[in-house]
Amino acid sequence: MSASTVRIAAIQATPVILDAEATVSKALHLLAEAAGDGVKLAVFPETFIPLYPSGVWAHAAARFGGFDEMWERLWANSVDVPGPHIDHFIEACAEHSIYCVLGVNERESARPGSLYNTMVLLGPEGLLWKHRKLMPTMHERLTSPPWPPSSSARTASPSRARTTSSAEAPPSNPLPPPPDALSLNVGF
Repeated sequence: MSASTVRIAAIQATPVILDAEATVSKALHLLAEAAGDGVKLAVFPETFIPLYPSGVWAHAAARFGGFDEMWERLWANSVDVPGPHIDHFIEACAEHSIYCVLGVNERESARPGSLYNTMVLLGPEGLLWKHRKLMPTMHERLTSPPWPPSSSARTASPSRARTTSSAEAPPSNPLPPPPDALSLNVGF
């Protein structure tokens, strides 16, 4: 069996904060650019759409000053999986023959109330898997519940590639089983 080289891109970009439409547009441009450079797997940051709930605003939000308005904007700009925003990425993956790992704040519009720190693998075939973060850390707990349903790690094998993923906390954070859900391995 001969080995081949596969280009992988870690896309380090800033989202258009709390603007899902603009962030999706920006991400699709970056995905097309990566594909044009010969990339076969592009990986975006954790909760890229619409933002990572950083400690910069979490301190003030924990004191509940303006938190309701911030929460409403975060909810309105979060992503249903599956849903229309994800469909745009699937179409781009098919058009450019590329795979994409994308971090989103996931909502369930049919069950409003919680947001999930979710990672999805998308490709020309569609939505290959999604993984919800098992244990939010510190300020992430303002927006995401611990151990949400369907939280186990997912494995996919697109086009002879085996990809396993997890977005988890540092070792100081308690984690539920299975222990093999704590790795990110990408191999082609």
